[in-house]
This record gives sequence, C-alpha cells and structure tokens, in this order.
Amino acid sequence: MAAMDDKLCIAPISGMLSSQTEVVVIRPVSEADIARVQAIESEAFTDQECVVAERIADSRRRSGGPWFVPTFVDMAVLSTPTNDMITGYVAWSYEPFAACEKCIHVMNLAVATEFRRIGIATRLLRHVRELSWQKFPRAICMRLIVRSDNSAAQALYQRFGFQQTDVHPKYYNDVDGIELQLHLDGPAPSSTRHPTRTQPSEHGNKRVRRGRRKTDSRSDLVSHMSV
Repeated sequence: MAAMDDKLCIAPISGMLSSQTEVVVIRPVSEADIARVQAIESEAFTDQECVVAERIADSRRRSGGPWFVPTFVDMAVLSTPTNDMITGYVAWSYEPFAACEKCIHVMNLAVATEFRRIGIATRLLRHVRELSWQKFPRAICMRLIVRSDNSAAQALYQRFGFQQTDVHPKYYNDVDGIELQLHLDGPAPSSTRHPTRTQPSEHGNKRVRRGRRKTDSRSDLVSHMSV
C-alpha cells in the first residue's frame, strides 16, 4: 500500500510528552506495527467488532478481479525526541461500485485512550480525504456509519463536514447505525477530476449496499467507540 507520509506538528501534551514540539506522521501499517494497532482496536471495540487484522490482510491484496475493492490501513505515529508512538489508525477503502456511487468508505477509526481529544482523529480523516483526491479523483463522497448512541463521534464527524443521509435500524445489534456522508469537491479545479454532481440533501436518501459487517465505522470519543 503506497501512501504518502502526512506530517503535522502539534503542541506537546502536558505531563506526557517532552517540552519540544512533536511531529505526527501518517503512514501505512507495517508487519511490525500490527500488534500495537490490534491493541488500540481491542481497547476501543468489543471482541466481535475487532476486524483490523482482516482489514490489513485486505490491504495487501493488489488485485482481485473486476470487483476488486482497494483497501488501506494507515496509522498516526507521534515522533518524539526519544520515541515513536502509534496513536491511532484508520481503515478505509475505495468502492467504485457502491450504491451511493463512487465513494470512499471509512470502515474503522480508532485512537489510543491517552491520545484522544488532541486532533489525531481529525488528522486521520483529513489524510483519507487528501489521499482520496490523489489516488481516486473520480470518488464523489466519503461515507461511514456510526452508532446512534455515540453523540461525541457524530459531533466529530459533523464538525469535519459530514452530514446524515440515512438510518439503519438495529445495525449494531440493538443500536441503530447513522450513515454520514461528505461530498468530495477536491482541493482545486482539475481536468482529471470527475465533474461535481449535485444530489438532493447532499446525497438524498440513497441506501448503501448491505454486505458483510465490513461496513462498520466507529469513533473513539465514547468509551467503546474510538477516534
């Protein structure tokens, strides 16, 4: 999975990091990173929701026939003068055959407890959006599904620009799933981008393809949801 490094300078966290400015680098998950990424996932989700190993395996497939869906798992690494710490990860895919048209699907997003509420989740979302512009210029939107009882995560996504487009009853067993979408306009006009298409209420009430539970997206701002 070839992804460009994405660097962001952030202020040090009082009592946890050094007094110097730290740098967050976003890069693909490597073999050596899997254990730490799984630990972040286990901290954020229930056993039934832990699927990052499957996402990573999918990300290493380079082809799969005409219905192949490219999958990516990228992580945020906080580099300090003495150490590099994996702070969170995002699993996402490009779905050119989705019912809601060509879209970027944010499947999972989690941030380690000690690094929440400092902008890591927002930076991961921005990374996905910017990489989508580069790698998949024909993509029209980003989409995800979040628990209806996860108001903090919904607030995070709405601040980023996502809007609610659908509700999936009992999507998370006894909890409804709220579908959110963000229209991808692109960083600047380009002859390579697909012309913008206007849809009612951003994307109307179009429902997404209901396949395997690989369509989940979860946020870390609430105890069992992690971004």
